[in-house]
Amino acid sequence: SPSYKLSLSGASTAYSTAPSIAFYDTVVTADARNWQIGNIAVNYGDLTFANSTAQGGVPETPRMTINASGYVGIGTASPSAGLHLTTTTTAGHYLARFVVNQTSQPFGVNVQEAASSASGYPLLDCMGASGATYFRVNSGTGNVGIGANPGTHKLQVSAATTDFAALITNSTSSGNGLKINAGDNSGDRVLELNDKDGTSRMQVTALGSLALTTSGSENTSSAIVINSSGTNFESDAGIIQGTHAGSGSLTGGYWLKFNANSADKFSVRGDGKVISGAAAQFGASLGQFNGSNVAISNSSGQFSIGSTNTAGADLGGSLGFTANTTSLTGYPMGNI
Repeated sequence: SPSYKLSLSGASTAYSTAPSIAFYDTVVTADARNWQIGNIAVNYGDLTFANSTAQGGVPETPRMTINASGYVGIGTASPSAGLHLTTTTTAGHYLARFVVNQTSQPFGVNVQEAASSASGYPLLDCMGASGATYFRVNSGTGNVGIGANPGTHKLQVSAATTDFAALITNSTSSGNGLKINAGDNSGDRVLELNDKDGTSRMQVTALGSLALTTSGSENTSSAIVINSSGTNFESDAGIIQGTHAGSGSLTGGYWLKFNANSADKFSVRGDGKVISGAAAQFGASLGQFNGSNVAISNSSGQFSIGSTNTAGADLGGSLGFTANTTSLTGYPMGNI
């Protein structure tokens, strides 16, 4: 006594005895397949579409299954999600493909969470075979993680590689790179670079201040290193360093230092002395060169200041005085 226009009944999940509808293709061709629709999957309560794997074969290979919970499986007879796709397609073929033929408003795929959804769960998740996160969008926040769960960050990129973790390329010859808009207070950081242990190495504040720190354990102990074929450093406002105590030695404690081919050419030491080259020095005491006294000679004559050896001292150029000095005696002065 069937209750429907077409009613199939049975009590078996075997392909040969389960209630089903079968479609047999009698065309003699290698591509022909037989199909069967019915309760013929592994689990009771399933509705399965199965076909044969060869022309004239028994349709016993599940292609799509709707289980008792309403989950749809394509390529699997045991779906574990609302839509579960599994495939062993030929290399180079996508698991799924969505083509939008609408040109005026070409919307693609939409994933929308329910109202008041809990935060921190994968709204969209791409994983590796081991379960490692490749790409993830979290619920509640929309935070994006590449190689990691994004946590509280809008974008978090994590990689275990000796190469760069991220690369931004603009192939346009006159194009720009990366732009960051953030904050307007002195304490707001527009950009911060940390080492792998989370130690801050560089900060750029919203007001344009640049802070660099280094432990000197890798590459260089210098806070700023500039290599350029043009102007290495230019400042209209000058350079101010007021907190460096300095060691007072010629090999350390510098406020300012300029090198050429690794040789010290000009520097201001931590003890306030100004050095030009490795030897010439303006000392801490008035009228003193190189820390005590110095004599410089050339083919034009002799020039001595502060030396105990005053024989032959000569000023061959012009010497001017702005104080009330009226005469110099004891030494040939040339033009005064």
